[in-house]
Amino acid sequence: MAKDTPPNHYEILGVAPGASLEEISQAYRKLAKQLHPDEGGPAGLFRQIVLARSVLSDPGRRAEYDRQLAGPRHQPAQESTRQAHERAASEREAREREVQAREARQREARERESRLAAEARQRALLARQQARRTTVVTAGVACLALVVFSIVLVSRRDARRELGAGGPAAGSTAGPSDRLTAAFGWSNSDVCQLKADGYHVVGDAGTCLSSIEFTDGDITVDVRTVVGGLAGIAFRVSDTTTYCFQILPTGEWSLQSSGVSAMRPVTPLVSNAAIVTGDGARNTLRVHARGARFEFFANGVKLGEAQDDAYREGTLGLFGYTLMGSPNEIVFSNLRVTDE
Repeated sequence: MAKDTPPNHYEILGVAPGASLEEISQAYRKLAKQLHPDEGGPAGLFRQIVLARSVLSDPGRRAEYDRQLAGPRHQPAQESTRQAHERAASEREAREREVQAREARQREARERESRLAAEARQRALLARQQARRTTVVTAGVACLALVVFSIVLVSRRDARRELGAGGPAAGSTAGPSDRLTAAFGWSNSDVCQLKADGYHVVGDAGTCLSSIEFTDGDITVDVRTVVGGLAGIAFRVSDTTTYCFQILPTGEWSLQSSGVSAMRPVTPLVSNAAIVTGDGARNTLRVHARGARFEFFANGVKLGEAQDDAYREGTLGLFGYTLMGSPNEIVFSNLRVTDE
């Protein structure tokens, strides 16, 4: 059985033997774009396309090739010119279908990757939103817990006054120098620990109160986060109410107010690059209060201000609170208070 005659250059390019140079160039560009090896086309077929275009684009070589093609070696035994064209067209259509199928597979792969990336971004967004909701609730609960705890401490302080404890702890007014000593009512316990390097507040809900009375003026304190959660200054603390200025390990700050059974955000949580974050971070916090107007600072940078006239007087406290179950230890030092 005789083998099929290989396709000639005209059949490879899919053009008629009398095709013009422009038709040959157009056919070549179309096939080269579809069947280039970089696009997944067969390398052998691409070489045949390049050779066919090279021969048929050169008038001298094309004339010689046409003479050879007309000889007995290149005449199909039973195939007419029309049949040759039909076969070339069928092969061209098959190649086009292959290109279209490959492009469809590539498009589906890109759409799948895009969909998976969008789903991953959505999951990350939901996780951040949940973490923020947890942070907001935790920040408010910290202030509420401080009020509840202050009821116990104020009751104990009043009892000591009745017994004649005397001294600064029985109702100190603040001066500008460091006031983190037992003489100013700061307790020394498992949670609130007076040490040589400062006042350590440890545990899930560390709340430490003093007998320093504060209405209007400046409060400044250095804060070192050994490990853990939020930290802050409580001011105008009474046995039922307080304000809590707090910074979070997320680089955010807020002012909360709280009564015995309810907490209320005076400001939302706001991010600020002046707040140093991470374990070992050191920040200097400052509160300036005058009547119903408050200003808040971190490391000499003003974070913001607030207006609220709910509570007018009380004492000072410091607190540290765990965030989402993480360990917590905050060290306060160089507490400076100036009354106006």
